[in-house]
Amino acid sequence: MRLPVRRRRPIRPGFTLIELLVVIAIIAVLIALLLPAVQQARESARTTQCRNNLKQIGLAIQNFEGVQKYVHPASTEFGSNGDYQGMPRSWVPAILPHLDQAALTNAYDFSKEWYAPKNRDVVNKPLVAMMCPSTPASTPRLMLGSQPSVDDPATLGNESGVLHSWEAARGDYGAVEGLDSLVKVLMNVPLERDVRGFFRDRFKTKFSDITDGLSQTMMIWEVAGKPEYWLMGKKQPFGLNESQFNLNTGSGTFIPQWDGGPWAARSFKGQPRGHNFDGTAPGPCAVNCTNYRGLYSFHHGSANVGFGDGSVRTLAAGMDILVFYALVTAAGGESNATH
Repeated sequence: MRLPVRRRRPIRPGFTLIELLVVIAIIAVLIALLLPAVQQARESARTTQCRNNLKQIGLAIQNFEGVQKYVHPASTEFGSNGDYQGMPRSWVPAILPHLDQAALTNAYDFSKEWYAPKNRDVVNKPLVAMMCPSTPASTPRLMLGSQPSVDDPATLGNESGVLHSWEAARGDYGAVEGLDSLVKVLMNVPLERDVRGFFRDRFKTKFSDITDGLSQTMMIWEVAGKPEYWLMGKKQPFGLNESQFNLNTGSGTFIPQWDGGPWAARSFKGQPRGHNFDGTAPGPCAVNCTNYRGLYSFHHGSANVGFGDGSVRTLAAGMDILVFYALVTAAGGESNATH
């Protein structure tokens, strides 16, 4: 009697559990190795775009100066002095034609405040050239607020008219106006030099006024992240349309967070002061300390600055505050110290 032959079952190709776990582990290690490189490549591209933005803005300012024979003031407003006064606004509306924004130029009413209802559909347009792509995506592109209209241009206290609600696009850059009045002593030496910068409020500047040299004078810099308040790489607990404690004086007074945020606002500028690492001022921190009146970016360890000659340079965090001050002033007489 023949016994039945047991047929072997065919072996199905596949992975054992251990093999599968090994493959998953290898993939995880590869991702861990590649992800920083991908992120670094992306940030490098964003930094390059940011530098290109500053280059484009710098060329627009130079083209404006070439046509008008002066640099537009950092801001216009009615005051007790100045050779260029007018309705409140920043320097940006004046250079819109040189940023290929003819439509916005034609729509903007220079006889009205930047926040007037008639200018709403201009100032609420985000300008790619005014936004650094490294700024966190969570930062609002549009900002909201309200401000009284100019009721009597002949007086100093001229903004007490009808309250205008506004919606405006933010920007990540600002005009360098000159050293802040808080900077009165440098290394225990009273500050006696000319502290004016490339831009001035209500005054025209000529290239001939930049006696330290265009290549040695800051023109435009990063002050990214507004309306949020950032300090040493961390967002502080102040939200949109809220106020922050005045860290600069400790007086308990408050300052609005929209200040300097909209590209059309007259505060789209900076009067550098240097900060301490807790945000108080003045202090030794020149780069990436705080975005309240400070040179601030979201690039690791550096920030980009456009100079008067149209060049764009990257300044490292930790740079000497005195060199920083020297690059801010336009006629401080210390140009040789920066070579």
